This record gives sequence, structure tokens and C-alpha cells, in this order.
Amino acid sequence: MLTEILPFRFELNTIAIAGASLWSLALYLGLSRVNEWVIEQLNRWFNFAERSLYTSQTEFEKTRKARESQNAFYASLFSIVPFLVVGTLCNPHSALHRVIHEDFQCLANGG
Repeated sequence: MLTEILPFRFELNTIAIAGASLWSLALYLGLSRVNEWVIEQLNRWFNFAERSLYTSQTEFEKTRKARESQNAFYASLFSIVPFLVVGTLCNPHSALHRVIHEDFQCLANGG
């Protein structure tokens, strides 16, 4: 396992990882319109960022179709990241969720 290879020890909370993954999957599938919008925005940003790397318009146009396909693939892969973040916040077993919950309770109690 990974913990045996590294010279230091750390714990993985498998329940928190599984919970965050399930929340992320549910949000990803349940909010398909948001998912499509995120993919479209990432794809637009990737295409814009890659355009700035080319100085020649002819060189840019030569490889445009392949690059746009590759950027669409990357956008679909990276579109899960916002859902992972929100899924982690929704998971009651995550340490981050407990810290935020404790902070809000402290504020609600006046201090």
C-alpha cells in the first residue's frame, strides 16, 4: 500500500473519501445542466489559453481540430473538480465539514 512505501505515516479516512465521492457523483449526475455549463466554460477557457501560445495564424489553423478535441476531453475530465469540492463539503464524515460546522455553531452561540 502507499503508506508502506513512504517514510512517514498518515491516515486515510476511507469513509470520508467514499462519502465525498458518492456526494460528488450524485451532484454530477443530478445537476447535468450545471455540468454541461462547466464543461463548456472550461473548453472555452482551454481554447482561449491555447490560442495565446501560437504566434502564427497558419500554424494555429493547421492543428486546430485536434487541439479542440483534446481540449474538450480535458474539459470533461476537469469538470468533476467543482463537484468534488462541493461533494466534500456536503459529506458529514469529512474533517472539513466538521470544522465548518463547529465554526458556525460557535458563531451562532455568540462567540
